[in-house]
Amino acid sequence: MTPTDRLDRHLPELLEQLSEPRTPDWFDDFVGLTARTRQRPAWTLSERWVPMTEIARQPVLTPRLPLRPIALAFLVIVLATAAVLVVASQRHPPAPPFGLAKAGLVAFDRDGDIYVTDPNSGSERAIVTGPDTDIRPVWSLDGTHIAFERRPDGGSHLANVFVAKADGTDPIRVTTSSLVDIHGYAFSPDGRQILVTIGSDRTSIVYIAQADGSGIHQLTTGQIAGEPTWRPRDGREIMFVGSIGFGSAGSDGTAIYAIDTTTGALRPIRERRGDTYQGAPQWSQDGSHVAYSEWINAPAWTTQVHVVGADGKGDRVLPQPDGTIWSDVGAWSNDGQHLVILRGTTGGGETFHAAIVDAYGNDTGHDVAFGDDVNVRCCSAMTWAPDDSYILGTTSDASGTPLQQVVIDPDSGRATTARWSTTSDGSIQRLGN
Repeated sequence: MTPTDRLDRHLPELLEQLSEPRTPDWFDDFVGLTARTRQRPAWTLSERWVPMTEIARQPVLTPRLPLRPIALAFLVIVLATAAVLVVASQRHPPAPPFGLAKAGLVAFDRDGDIYVTDPNSGSERAIVTGPDTDIRPVWSLDGTHIAFERRPDGGSHLANVFVAKADGTDPIRVTTSSLVDIHGYAFSPDGRQILVTIGSDRTSIVYIAQADGSGIHQLTTGQIAGEPTWRPRDGREIMFVGSIGFGSAGSDGTAIYAIDTTTGALRPIRERRGDTYQGAPQWSQDGSHVAYSEWINAPAWTTQVHVVGADGKGDRVLPQPDGTIWSDVGAWSNDGQHLVILRGTTGGGETFHAAIVDAYGNDTGHDVAFGDDVNVRCCSAMTWAPDDSYILGTTSDASGTPLQQVVIDPDSGRATTARWSTTSDGSIQRLGN
């Protein structure tokens, strides 16, 4: 029997023995040994966090970033953004033409130049300068433009009306030729046109000029038109003071009219025949009422303030306190509820005081207490700040020469001299919120 034969005969028996499960003799000793040995924590194994295949790879070197130029560029961007924000914060959207609005800069003239001032700080700067005499600035109702009168010869009555941006740049002449004795001018509610009046009272002539300088034409009313003013809120009508029966033998007295700027239709608001005269008409902020002054031809002043509906109905005289001889219209408040008026206690108008009154005659209001440094001779041009926080007035002496501006607190009635020096009528910029 060969060795191969013996293996073949015993091979099945050997495979059977190997296939049976059994525990090695040394297993118990091995388990006892490992149980007494402290195991290494799994988190300390680098393979748990970084695959060994990544460690084995060749590292790729990243180029070094130019940190200094990047930091400088970032700083420039931050500063530029901040500058844009500052400029944006100083710009204001256009204000609505009527009603309450934010109060902006006060415009005035001094020594033939146009200035603006911040009424809170008193800081001022010139915005229109040069060899010409520039006077009487008037803000547009949205606060974006300013109109002023320019006289090439300061001693002459020949002048033109110019319109510039709010900062005084890009002035445009809106009158096509020099006019004589410009009495006043006012922007239309949309700012596209300007009423320009030359002469006063019975010599008044009214023009409508385009604010961009593209043309001008005379307002045709069929009669003398004094103290014209646009009707809020669309400016479709222009109110003015005319004469009853103008051009006829029976003409007597004055009257307040409104003319439609589209159709030319004329309608009376207030007519009274006889020795009575109407003047200083002013629209309320919503165009629903008119305040005006009426006086009787007499040796002493007998003026009284009236308020009437825009249709001419509901006329009433505002009440006066005892001792008041005359009163005159000053200006409507922007909320449409109050009027600042002028009151006098002497028949010749030698002295006067201002008063804040209810526009619809519910009370006699309260007087303004002028300070010791304020001249109180007649009369005064009054302008409410767009937010009604104060009133700007320019008084006059007995001969009608304008005096230093005053600032009036409508709540306390206290008047003080303005921090800036001027004798021009007040004009206060309206700003959007």
